[in-house]
Amino acid sequence: DQRKYLDLVTKSYQSLYTMVDDLLIMGKIDSGNLVPDSEFVNLEKLVKASISELIGVAGQRNITIELKPILDRDHRLHIDRKLIRRLIDNLISNAIKFSPNGSPIYVNLSQDSDRCKVEVADNGAGVPEKLRQRIFEKYEVGTVVRNVKQVGLGLSFCKAVADSHGGTISVRENTPQGSIFCLELPVKC
Repeated sequence: DQRKYLDLVTKSYQSLYTMVDDLLIMGKIDSGNLVPDSEFVNLEKLVKASISELIGVAGQRNITIELKPILDRDHRLHIDRKLIRRLIDNLISNAIKFSPNGSPIYVNLSQDSDRCKVEVADNGAGVPEKLRQRIFEKYEVGTVVRNVKQVGLGLSFCKAVADSHGGTISVRENTPQGSIFCLELPVKC
């Protein structure tokens, strides 16, 4: 029982720490004082690390996470490792949060000559077309989902980080159901 409560306290602390850190970063972004601490990072390794950390949470609901990497590219990008990792964590965490039990989540990497793309696809309820731009605004939660904590900071944080790297973030429908969140980052920043 003590171990169970210790795990609960640890998870609560981590959640609170992440939320406070997100608010501080959003404050820096709003004031124009956020400067990404860029270095060359292998994006595939960063995505694999995120999946590895979140696979246990997904497993509690029998959700699988499958990565479709690009095998013929290095995809080393000049990015802020910490910020982009948090962005990817947010996208995968949201996919877990909004997916039905027992469903798969797919993370796809692709690259062309000037853009690298990370797509996170789930089989949840999806995002209605009229909300697809608004959900990236601060405190916008889109459709309220019962028993799912929604603060409205995660996706605005993701958008701010993508913007600070010269990238974009968007959402589209996943057929037959669900959402695909797409992060695009320039190959050369």
